[in-house]
Amino acid sequence: MNQPNAGTTVPRTVTETDIVTFACLTGDYSRMHMDRHYAEGLEYGGRVAHGLISASLAIGALALDAPHTVGHGDARAFVRTFDVNYRRPVLLGDTLQVHWNIVSGAPEPSHDALTTAYRIENQRGAAVTDGTVLLDRSGRWQPDPSVAPLSLPERATAGNDALHIEDLVPGVYGGETMGRTMTEADVVNFAGFTGDWHPGYVDDAFAKRGLFGERVVPQMLCFNIGFAFWIRALVGAALDTAFAGHVHDQWTLVRPVRIGDTVRCRYGALEVRKSRSRPGFGLTTFALQLVNQHDQVVQQSRVIMMYPSRSTNVGSASAGRSARGR
Repeated sequence: MNQPNAGTTVPRTVTETDIVTFACLTGDYSRMHMDRHYAEGLEYGGRVAHGLISASLAIGALALDAPHTVGHGDARAFVRTFDVNYRRPVLLGDTLQVHWNIVSGAPEPSHDALTTAYRIENQRGAAVTDGTVLLDRSGRWQPDPSVAPLSLPERATAGNDALHIEDLVPGVYGGETMGRTMTEADVVNFAGFTGDWHPGYVDDAFAKRGLFGERVVPQMLCFNIGFAFWIRALVGAALDTAFAGHVHDQWTLVRPVRIGDTVRCRYGALEVRKSRSRPGFGLTTFALQLVNQHDQVVQQSRVIMMYPSRSTNVGSASAGRSARGR
């Protein structure tokens, strides 16, 4: 059967239940997502959905409406790399729709790799998120032994120690989070939330024929959890990230995470530069790694966030201004 090279998915409105469910699935209870009264004083006048909701729903929408782009039905295939750019916030009540097109490779299984570009638009036709998905269909997989866990500074940085670009010094800022054991419930609940019922995650008979020999945990869920761990380590119990801007994420599979594995996140600053569009703000590139109970890296990722300089006046009225510029 011929598979399409481009298309548009069924729209989905982001609800109160979506925001609360995503927080429960991942552990990201940041105040701008969860506190209605606090969020009413921010720029957008209300709660903002987690940026990673849109990224997660992108994979779910592709799984539902363009399953060949994420390897459904192909026991040899797996998503190797996913990247996402955050263009504007997703607000409670926004309706999102994914526009996608294949930019490299072809739908036919004879091609070892398939790259799909996607763009998520809201009900006003404005792009909120875009990026690419790289599907590996080579039928070959081996962990990269050269990928080692990040070296950590002598003193881990955590809990309100790093809220400005001056604190995010490469080689100095870094640490390791708590761990979390991935369960059957995590996999099924995330599949239900996103719509990504990939048989490699939920079909035991199919997964046993696949590259990994058993069901694995969705890589998108793994990244979401690692990110939530890191955010808690970054800002502490307050979990108030309203003054920061989530700009870009990219993750790459190193090893599969299997049900029953325990993962934790290692993190460190890689690069800091001044923003070209917002005086007094800077862009920081972070390395995040998920490490399993055997001290093996299972996922390698980079995150770009925008933070203010210590000299920048970021009060409650302006705290919610989303730093989307570069």
